[in-house]
Amino acid sequence: MRRRGTGFTIIELLVVIAIIVIATGILVSNNRCSHQRAALDRMAQMIITDTRDVLSRSTSGEIYPAPVNAVPPGGYGIIFDDPVSGGSFSNEDYRLYADLNGNHIWNVEDGLLFNQTLPDKFSVHSITCKNKSGVGVACNPPVIISFLPPDPVVLIRRNGESNPAPADEIGEVTVVIRIPCANDCSNPEDCRKIIINASGAMSIANYP
Repeated sequence: MRRRGTGFTIIELLVVIAIIVIATGILVSNNRCSHQRAALDRMAQMIITDTRDVLSRSTSGEIYPAPVNAVPPGGYGIIFDDPVSGGSFSNEDYRLYADLNGNHIWNVEDGLLFNQTLPDKFSVHSITCKNKSGVGVACNPPVIISFLPPDPVVLIRRNGESNPAPADEIGEVTVVIRIPCANDCSNPEDCRKIIINASGAMSIANYP
């Protein structure tokens, strides 16, 4: 009697190859996400550094160039947007600006220092606000944080809100950034919080 061959059939080989390809893809994806998580604090620190940059410009009384040739009346500031919540520009960007007309909100009369894009497709996941009593309030992005020279006085304003009633003034804004390979923050390790308050304090915190 002849013995049957002990080799693999074509179907069995294809199944093994498919399993190897899928396993390799999962490992590569997990490795990429791990590298992105490791970079989260670096991205958050970049935002803090840029916020401190506009703070420094205001406290030093930096002159805005021609044709203004003066310290901006509203100082310098930073703008965060969140298209998911109704914002107007990309959630991979934020803006540093000079408040040339002193109304504490961003408009076409102001000076754009630069538009900063988060590297490697990192993005702003959400923006939340609290009033000065610590109660959560709607942010209505974009949210504008201005530093008025020379002290500086810190003003946090919602879109189009130049002079809110005292009870409505924002006392703290939290910007949550997210890694590119995550669609949400269901895994807290995929996100990081940048907290800026009206006293000028800035910090980075774990999510949530």
